[in-house]
Amino acid sequence: MNTLTTHAPVLADGGIIDWAINTTGDIGTLLGQVAIVVVVLFIVMAAIRSKMSMAPIIVAIIVGALLLWAVNNPEVISNEFAPDLPGAMSTTQLGPGLSA
Repeated sequence: MNTLTTHAPVLADGGIIDWAINTTGDIGTLLGQVAIVVVVLFIVMAAIRSKMSMAPIIVAIIVGALLLWAVNNPEVISNEFAPDLPGAMSTTQLGPGLSA
């Protein structure tokens, strides 16, 4: 099976821009799923290392929850730290007819 033939209809139907937008969205979804797997493994490793002590497990759950929140809300993180970083831009979106 030739890879050019399998991907050619995708590019012919919507064009390269549409393909790039869809691929970017798919990568974002994949990164979110990978983050969930990493957090679950982190919690399991913390439980095994601490021999099932509650305090390290609770800390691992809190850290994992913060990590998942940060992965799923990048615009909040960007807006919070953009003023402190030289050359960084805010990702605040304005409504129609509004300008910054």
